Amino acid sequence: MLPTLWSISLILSPNLKIQNMKKLIYLFVLASTLILTSCSSDDTNNIIPPIENFIEYDGKIIPISSAIIEDFKGIFNNTYYSYDVLLTGELDGVEYFTVLVLLSPIEGDNVVFTPGTFGYLPTPPSSPSFYLESAELELNEIFESSAKAGEVIVSGEAPNYNVSADLTLANDKKITIKYSGEFRIVDQTPN
Repeated sequence: MLPTLWSISLILSPNLKIQNMKKLIYLFVLASTLILTSCSSDDTNNIIPPIENFIEYDGKIIPISSAIIEDFKGIFNNTYYSYDVLLTGELDGVEYFTVLVLLSPIEGDNVVFTPGTFGYLPTPPSSPSFYLESAELELNEIFESSAKAGEVIVSGEAPNYNVSADLTLANDKKITIKYSGEFRIVDQTPN
């Protein structure tokens, strides 16, 4: 009896299925490689880097152009170390000027500014702790508003600090400040 075409196809079909499956897997791997490598863009000209140092107020993001600390050293009978953080930026011809008055508690004879979290308090706390005595915003040298709530977080050491502030002003508008870098420190202690 001669083998029929149907019986030969039954014998060969498992081998054909395996060969076809291998071809499909190779084709899938090749297609996946092409798709994944062709998706990356080499064009970086259109990418705008994020502004790292900014004041955000009233829907505007203002890049910070000047960072100064006025160093008042020990105040209130050396209970607190006082830093006035002055950050300035300009956008559309308007100068934004912020002042953050930070008081860090002095421990023992170590009269230095200590970074930390400074919460806004309208009056000094009963025992020494980090606090934000005041925060003000001026637009083109005209007083805009002062803080009524929020906090400032400071890390690092002189003259390089990271400052992050999220405040609510008396005019009920929010202000966010982010600055990381070097400050020009101005000694304000009386002679």
